[in-house]
Amino acid sequence: MNNIHLKRMSSNEANNTQLMEKLATIINRAYKTAETRLWKEGMQRTDAQEMSEIAASGELIGMYLDETIIGSVRLTDVSPSTGNIGMLAIDENYHGRGFGKQLLQFAEHEWKKKGIPTIQIELLVAKSGSYPAKERLEQWYVRIGYQEIERKEVQQIFPPLTNMLAVPSEFIIFHKRTNTI
Repeated sequence: MNNIHLKRMSSNEANNTQLMEKLATIINRAYKTAETRLWKEGMQRTDAQEMSEIAASGELIGMYLDETIIGSVRLTDVSPSTGNIGMLAIDENYHGRGFGKQLLQFAEHEWKKKGIPTIQIELLVAKSGSYPAKERLEQWYVRIGYQEIERKEVQQIFPPLTNMLAVPSEFIIFHKRTNTI
């Protein structure tokens, strides 16, 4: 039937180990593709336990095709006027069908409905070298209305990440006003 639906994940879903393992796999594969050579050997972006904690907190939106989870996005508060969109990932078997864009638009509208005027996205990038997947993501964010507002050292945003990275890296901070959505 190919029915797509998006919803905030419940505590029941957070306690579903198989579902959380599937989500962790989707996210790790997506980030591995985009962040090849950024991470030290064997490092992963997340695991089922972390995904369960995020889902239980109410921060995780799941994207389902019929009853199958195919992606997710995390929504977190940065400040009373800024909401963050992170951990956006679509199962690699469903790439190229517009699901990532649909998931991002859903997340943007969630912030807009809450009356949050600014949306933030953080993009982890190497300070030097060529990373085509990251360059494409950066260009995509700009194309869909996000503006780079600053670059921050990894230590400023997420200090534990510093020891997991193979190369010197930083975050590009993008903002988009919800009144443009």
